[in-house]
Amino acid sequence: MFPIFYHAHHFLVHASNIDKLLDVSATSPRGRILKPLLTEMRIDLKPFRRLRNHLEHFGERLDRWVANFRGAAFFDMNVATGAAGFPYKHALRAINDRAFWFHGERYDLGILRAEIGKLERTFISRRLTARPTRTRA
Repeated sequence: MFPIFYHAHHFLVHASNIDKLLDVSATSPRGRILKPLLTEMRIDLKPFRRLRNHLEHFGERLDRWVANFRGAAFFDMNVATGAAGFPYKHALRAINDRAFWFHGERYDLGILRAEIGKLERTFISRRLTARPTRTRA
């Protein structure tokens, strides 16, 4: 139906979830490994934490949207590149060439891409890979 939107939305769900993987207590086993690396990289996915929460709790956001609906035009799952005057404040979800819009809020895709790029370059340059887990016999 809307494959471009679905692929972009799917990417955003996974990209915004990176913050959940990295935002850990410095005293946890994962935190002891990640915190020094993240401090050095200066990666900041906090601007996308709100988007992550929106996507995770979509049902609650949809309920809020319906409760506050005032009869205006309704837009959802729109690819709005080149659409002059597109009413983003009335868009539940929309994407253009620079941003993802959720419930009228704008999230800059260039910033998200740049922050994830820092992470990718660091892992590649250090050849960091997942460690095999030990299994008990």
